[in-house]
Amino acid sequence: AMHDSASDQDGDSHAQHSSQSWKRLRADIKLPKRQEPREFLACERTLIKWVRMCYLSLFVGFVLLGFQYEPVTGVILILFSLVVVMRAYFMYKVRLNYCVDQTVEVPFYDPYGPPLLLALFVCPALSYLAWNLGLWHITW
Repeated sequence: AMHDSASDQDGDSHAQHSSQSWKRLRADIKLPKRQEPREFLACERTLIKWVRMCYLSLFVGFVLLGFQYEPVTGVILILFSLVVVMRAYFMYKVRLNYCVDQTVEVPFYDPYGPPLLLALFVCPALSYLAWNLGLWHITW
């Protein structure tokens, strides 16, 4: 009976060693993950929303500049729109790269996009208020 329990312990340790070896081997093998289409589509939807908002403000900026109603506010809107749309495209490429190759270590969130979008609306509004309060007046 002593001999049987000793051989059982050897069999158990061999099974544990084999299991640990297999786990290490599995950890070294990179298995491709299935990419969900909704991940790609979420990136594209986000880009389209940012681009839509930027083109709207770009159009308003060109109208203000073209009719020379608020040229300073128009220029500010145009510049901020271009900066924000370039930032949105950059973040789209970063997120798309992450979706394709998930070994890339990049943060998925955008720490600068929302403040830029806020500045896109706040700076022209402040410019418009300053213009109407008479803090500056530019003649073209």
